[in-house]
Amino acid sequence: MPLQTKEADSMKKKVVGPMLCFIFIIGVVFGTLYVVDHNRMKNNEPVVFSTWGAKYAPPEKEHKDKQIEELYNFKDVLIGNASKVRTLVDKTNLADYPIDGIELKTDAEPYGLTVNFMVDNRKNYRNIDENSLNRMSGLIFSLVKNVDEIRYNFYDAYSDKNNKDDVFYGAYYNRENLCERINNSKITEGYIEASTVDYKTFEEYYNTLMSTEVAVQNSEFTDAVNEFIGEDYEVVVNSGFGMEIVIDDLSETDEKRLGEFFSRAIGKYSGAGITANLTVYDIINFKTDEYGHCAFLHYTHPDEGLVMIGEKILNDGEYEEIRTFLIKKSSN
Repeated sequence: MPLQTKEADSMKKKVVGPMLCFIFIIGVVFGTLYVVDHNRMKNNEPVVFSTWGAKYAPPEKEHKDKQIEELYNFKDVLIGNASKVRTLVDKTNLADYPIDGIELKTDAEPYGLTVNFMVDNRKNYRNIDENSLNRMSGLIFSLVKNVDEIRYNFYDAYSDKNNKDDVFYGAYYNRENLCERINNSKITEGYIEASTVDYKTFEEYYNTLMSTEVAVQNSEFTDAVNEFIGEDYEVVVNSGFGMEIVIDDLSETDEKRLGEFFSRAIGKYSGAGITANLTVYDIINFKTDEYGHCAFLHYTHPDEGLVMIGEKILNDGEYEEIRTFLIKKSSN
């Protein structure tokens, strides 16, 4: 056999062999996916790869489509229709917080809706899902055109329901601040108003709204504060004050003073360019109404996250001491 023929045959074997192996592997993969997907469709489960030409709607999509259709049926509801508004509130309560009732303000503009939630114990609801409240508000504003304001009040067994201000968490929405909270340039007051012009537009609005997320700010620090003060205590709303402390800029006297106050060696944090936060809160025992104070010296490490340099429950004398320290530092 000529040399060129032998070389050509050898080359063919080198090319054809791997190609056949590749085709075989692809066939096995697709064959497996075909069997898996048909079995999943048979069991009414979402497919992994494709429906392979079969007329099949995955259950998640069916549920979502049904939910959108049910909501779209509320597009002509007015705030005065208490029964339908309550049903809509139930259907848009995406976080499934237990609803105690609703209140409507319909005597004069601005027309309002208040949703009252009643939970067992606020210690189990330290972090209310802001994303869910944003989406709930977005759906209600879209469907109930003449509602101007929405309020959410959270109560528990330790709240005085006769005192409307005795909530452990509250949120207020109008169309303008909803758009600011969502922070999605597509969702504007005009988009909300036009969202129910037809079903397709509402479906698009719904999907856009459901995809929005807001960052949970300082959640790691908040969790640390709650863990430190204990289950029966909560931070008094708007009681926090403090300032940034550049560790390297502390005088020897201030470094010693903070170290003694928190019983920590502040000096070991020097030389690292750390800017810490000194934060003071009023706290209250929601079971006994006993007030107190607490202080935290902390910073966020780029790799380690929250670093708590010091934390302390304060008596009245210590509270005045740290308050005086902060006032003097801020005036420098």
